[in-house]
Amino acid sequence: MDQEDLATEQALEGVGARLLQAIQHLGISQSEFARGIDGSPGFISDVGRGMKKPGAELLCAARLRYGLSTDWLLTGTGTMFGEARIDLELFRQIRLFLALTHAAIVQQEPTGRAVLELVRDGRLEKGETDPVLAKWLSQLDVDAVDGQVVAELYNSHVATPDPQLRRGNLLAAAIAYWETRRPFDAFEALRVGPGIQINIGHTIHAPMRRRK
Repeated sequence: MDQEDLATEQALEGVGARLLQAIQHLGISQSEFARGIDGSPGFISDVGRGMKKPGAELLCAARLRYGLSTDWLLTGTGTMFGEARIDLELFRQIRLFLALTHAAIVQQEPTGRAVLELVRDGRLEKGETDPVLAKWLSQLDVDAVDGQVVAELYNSHVATPDPQLRRGNLLAAAIAYWETRRPFDAFEALRVGPGIQINIGHTIHAPMRRRK
């Protein structure tokens, strides 16, 4: 038996104990648990004593009926009901992106549009060393962002494992959210003006006005 097979066997040895622990936590008897998943009390008893291993039907039913984590039952990984820690940093990032894109797209702030380009290029961390930029970011009203929108973006992106891919997807979602809510301005669409330039570590330069 190789190391992987040995680890699998050792993990499965605890299935019965974890199942009994879950039943006790639920505050019901083994017979009540069995009825809840349309199973046999005798089979549940055998699993609890380590004489038999649970099959896919039992695991699926335990998940659907009682919310028990399949990973936890099989290997002890995670928690009994599969709760995951809230990624507070991701919440902070989403609120920042929504506040930033609101300033850039809805309010049409020049600095906001420039900072948005930094985020797109993955250079926001370097840009935060600029004192002027850092002050502007600190004045963003992230608390005014709609909590429901933050929650929806969180739920739809928290499972993305690649941080860079997730950041790009979140930024695109935030931009799309405000783009659909920005009133169309025909004169703004036709106007072409000079861009914004940010020199990292120096000063934020506003656009120069054209002389008449």
